[in-house]
Amino acid sequence: MSKRPAPESVHARAAKRAFRGTSHRPGKNFAVEPGWSGILVTCTLGKETFARREVFNLLNEAADELYGAEKWERAKERAGEEQEGDGEDAETSEAAAITPATPATPAPRDVESDFSAELASLQATSKDPRHPARRFAGFNVGISCVIFVRTQAPVDPVQIVSKVLKDARDTGVKKTRHCNRLSPLTKTCLAVMQDIEALAAEILAPIFHAPDAPQHTYAILLKMRDNDKFDRMKLIERIATIVGPHHKVDLTNPRYTVIVEVFKMVAGMSVVTEYNELKKFNIFELTAEPDVERKGKPRAKKQLQGKNERAVETQDGERPAEAQSSESTSAVE
Repeated sequence: MSKRPAPESVHARAAKRAFRGTSHRPGKNFAVEPGWSGILVTCTLGKETFARREVFNLLNEAADELYGAEKWERAKERAGEEQEGDGEDAETSEAAAITPATPATPAPRDVESDFSAELASLQATSKDPRHPARRFAGFNVGISCVIFVRTQAPVDPVQIVSKVLKDARDTGVKKTRHCNRLSPLTKTCLAVMQDIEALAAEILAPIFHAPDAPQHTYAILLKMRDNDKFDRMKLIERIATIVGPHHKVDLTNPRYTVIVEVFKMVAGMSVVTEYNELKKFNIFELTAEPDVERKGKPRAKKQLQGKNERAVETQDGERPAEAQSSESTSAVE
């Protein structure tokens, strides 16, 4: 008779859950809906929870500078001011009670109970990630190494991502360990050709179809994740047609980059500037330290070429073109 396997310990189960991360937990994969705006974040495998915390800290810090404190903080500050004001009123009422023949005054409002009720309502709504009162809400999209952060007005995904990346570039301070690329999406739609074309007409019109708009250079960056329903080149050609023949394709140094993200049955789009200058919106690369020896000399990197594995050294820390990861940036004239 075979023996029963020993039950797993609590620590073993916790270690397995931590290894799997949160993207694969049942009941935790919320579908992104059409009409949302947000940021698609790529991160380290199995570190989705940590990456979500990191990106929330970055976004909240930038949003406080751009749009002011969040509603939750303002509510607590307002309640604190009311508490102080009511405390002063209580002191004056006690002094007035000593003097005779004073008219009756209404009972003071219980600020503590009002504040507790307001805080409880905020906490109740904050538990639902789809509640519109939250400035940022994180969603697992069911894809490894990818999370979606929904944004609410007045937050503009393109504006806040640009600020986060420029602050990281200018300061050189590394505030993340697991976040990689931040792709802002002005709006999402269903991943069907008709809806994507309508979304492209809406997103591209203010820039490329404005009255007396000059000729712009542009590139189309298309990324598809867990979706094989589209022909890549056909989709790029349709978007380039909507941009219009008046504008010129420039894959090397474009003025505008059209970001198109298709993940599962959802698509999102935005138009950004300085895409190449900001390391293709990769915050990890923006704050990466140069590969330098202890003596301050650049470290030579090696690359294997062909069957003979011949080593090729590069100077100044640059990688050979064959070793660089290929981006799916493409467009048609």
